[in-house]
Amino acid sequence: MSRSAQVTGALVAGVFAALAGAEPAILPGDGQAPGLDEVTVTLTPRADTRLDQRLLAESALADDRPLDALAGARAWLEALRLDPSATADEREAALVLQARAQQALGDPDAAAETYLALLDAVEARHGRFSAETIPPMLAIGESFNTAGRHAEALLFGDQARHVARRNYGLFGPEQIEAMHVMAAAHDGLGERARGRELREEALQIAERRLGEDSAELLPYLAELADWYVTRGLTVRERRTRDRMLTLQRQHYPDRPELQLETLRQIARSWQSEVPAALRHTMDRRSARQLSRLSPSASTGARPARETLRRAEALLEDSPQLPEIERARMLVAIGDWHMIFDPTPDEALSWYRQAWTLLAGDESGRQALLGRPATLYFVPPPSPFQSGAAGAREGRLTLGFTVGADGRATDIMVEQPSPEDTMDEATRQQLERTGRYRPRFEAGEPVASPGARLTQLFRYRPEQ
Repeated sequence: MSRSAQVTGALVAGVFAALAGAEPAILPGDGQAPGLDEVTVTLTPRADTRLDQRLLAESALADDRPLDALAGARAWLEALRLDPSATADEREAALVLQARAQQALGDPDAAAETYLALLDAVEARHGRFSAETIPPMLAIGESFNTAGRHAEALLFGDQARHVARRNYGLFGPEQIEAMHVMAAAHDGLGERARGRELREEALQIAERRLGEDSAELLPYLAELADWYVTRGLTVRERRTRDRMLTLQRQHYPDRPELQLETLRQIARSWQSEVPAALRHTMDRRSARQLSRLSPSASTGARPARETLRRAEALLEDSPQLPEIERARMLVAIGDWHMIFDPTPDEALSWYRQAWTLLAGDESGRQALLGRPATLYFVPPPSPFQSGAAGAREGRLTLGFTVGADGRATDIMVEQPSPEDTMDEATRQQLERTGRYRPRFEAGEPVASPGARLTQLFRYRPEQ
């Protein structure tokens, strides 16, 4: 290439860089003394306008670069502060972006402070009881819940609900999200009965507006059922999922995969049933029973298998479904055998069938069998109930290996319980009742070290 052509190319690149809002930099091309033949042009993005700053910050957040996003949001806010033509909408959008970046960085306290500034701005524009104040109040409540500041979260959730009812009526569904923030706050404060009441009341409000047979109720029912799972309220969970199943059959008869997933969830709920002897505070009698218990003592084995048979029949009637749905069913049946059979052989046979069925779907293989999955574990009961005088919350962490047979091995105490209250009982119970779906490689189960179990319980310190 001639010298004049190189000069022209460098100048053209510089012009385009300037037009694109980027800053050209002339750097040596081969590490030697820079002559004209060796120069190259690189482009460094530069935000020359408020729109550029916004786009760069949003792009950083989308690319999982929260530090860059936070820096960009702050730069955008500073530019808006210095520009008299900046609008209130821009300032509020910049605050939202800053708060989202702070949340992504794991700093909910800072995010809450940013959302408080946003709320002040929105109230100044629209009024204290305007509907526009609801989103920032909800964001503040959610941030406080994440930070463990549940009393403050409850205040903002309650205020958001109050404003929603003023604007949309006493039974407007716009208050439901605020009720969920309040329910989570009550959970965090140990007032779980009140949290459950709020969630169930939220569903009733949705039913009042949408109708009890509306397909739009499905997300509300699913959220409530998932919450029941976290609290071990298996009877309520199954009742809710049965209702989901009815609505799915009624409104989506051509989408059997929805019913299949709900049936698998109902089966999992039955599989997680805790033997009755472990639903009460431990005493000498229940401790003796505990030493003899195994997963087969659960009353959920038979109804879980019956539910899976219903799912199998539906699958057979739906030949149009993809292979991944059939593989999910094979794995679900394998899980049942892993939990309730005395040996893992039958379970591993079902898992191998699923692996073979997904020969052309490596991502499906990894999703179903690429990592260990917890199937069943019955922890020993706490020595004292939560309301017992002088009882405190303890924590215990065990490390172990999920064996190729789906059992826990090499169990070690990583974080002992206070005064070693529950170490041995939990270790023995994990060894006795722990059931896992093992990880598969090349179609065969393999051991997976590095698994952990953290158990919370109530105990009374020795005087």
